[in-house]
Amino acid sequence: MNRKAFDLVICSALAAVAMTLALLAPDVGLARALVALPLVLFVPGYAITAAAFPSSRLGAAERLLFSVGASLAVAALCGLMLHWTALGLRPAAWAVALGNVTLVSSLIALARRWRQPAGDPAPPRVAPMTLLGGGLLGLAALLVAGALLIARDGAIHQRATGFTQLWVLPDSAASQDHVRLGVSNREPGQVGYRLLVTASGTIIGSWPRITLGPDEQWEATVALPTAQPTAATVEAVLYRLDAPETAYRRVLFRRESQAQGK
Repeated sequence: MNRKAFDLVICSALAAVAMTLALLAPDVGLARALVALPLVLFVPGYAITAAAFPSSRLGAAERLLFSVGASLAVAALCGLMLHWTALGLRPAAWAVALGNVTLVSSLIALARRWRQPAGDPAPPRVAPMTLLGGGLLGLAALLVAGALLIARDGAIHQRATGFTQLWVLPDSAASQDHVRLGVSNREPGQVGYRLLVTASGTIIGSWPRITLGPDEQWEATVALPTAQPTAATVEAVLYRLDAPETAYRRVLFRRESQAQGK
């Protein structure tokens, strides 16, 4: 194989394998991780660097720094673009995007290399690393490792968010003078509630303690006053027991009385 294409063929092969695993074998976690790591951290940046400097005499440290920096920048840009599309930030979409960037950049780099004059010296395989270059390389490695650890920790220990649902609906199974109340806990943990229901200012139902675990639901049926000549406004107010003086949820339901309906 021609030395001008060997490294680019390796990059293209890694990109093709990563895209194939992401699309056809998404459950092969270890193999996909081993291929995806260089695809995110090195391969696209190396292809871009090769396309930008086809005859450059970059040393090993400089080429490595350019490759890692360009790869991280491309990964961030691809993530931003995928976020605004219907594909979303899915591993398969990310692998395809980075793989295509690698393939296109490799083709451009190969075309530019073949256009170089025959006498143009090839970049040295190994260049002596200076103290500054070694320091920059170590700093880049620390930054990459820190970014990966922070991203992993944030993904694993991300703060869970939740909510509580409260509803008041006509009870179709009973007469029109009954309403159905419901509370659904979508919070990350167990929550204690207090529910107060009034109709035109008159208390028609009170539950001092309703304890629900995550994804648990509570329902009850309450009768409405029938002697009111005007429309009745039913108000359900839900309080959390850890903040008993603050209304947590409030629902209003207006029911036309039978007398007014006639």
